[in-house]
Amino acid sequence: MNYRISSNEPDPLLLKEAKSGDHKAFAAIVRKYENLVYSFAFKVCRNKEMAEETLQDTFVNVYRKLNQFDNRSKFSTWLYSIVTNNCLMKKRKTKLEESSLPLDTILSFSNNENVFKRYDQQIQNWRDSPLEKLMNTELKNSLDNAIQKLPLDYRI
Repeated sequence: MNYRISSNEPDPLLLKEAKSGDHKAFAAIVRKYENLVYSFAFKVCRNKEMAEETLQDTFVNVYRKLNQFDNRSKFSTWLYSIVTNNCLMKKRKTKLEESSLPLDTILSFSNNENVFKRYDQQIQNWRDSPLEKLMNTELKNSLDNAIQKLPLDYRI
């Protein structure tokens, strides 16, 4: 079957063919949505490299889980949720990598106090003060209330 990309092409037909294992149909889905996925990923991630990785990860996830798409929502809505999850996972992973130091790095510098102190200062204090906890809780509640007042599309 010859797949052309058009904005009015019925997604259900493409999805049905792709679910049945038609690689050309899946390639047509990728071509149809790749710009949308990349631009949304860039808006969420705010980083070109992370958006590019998210683009790839998203379509790998779509390929693996295409049979789980149940057509109860629009395909693009399902795709947006995958992009969002991939961006959030990348941000968490990046934050963890940035704040982590290999144990052998810290131990290898333990004899040199100046270097050790520099690394030691990067390690955050795990105990928040009661005031910080209270302020964070209040901020979270205020943000949650404000988000709930937004229309559904903006909340997502």
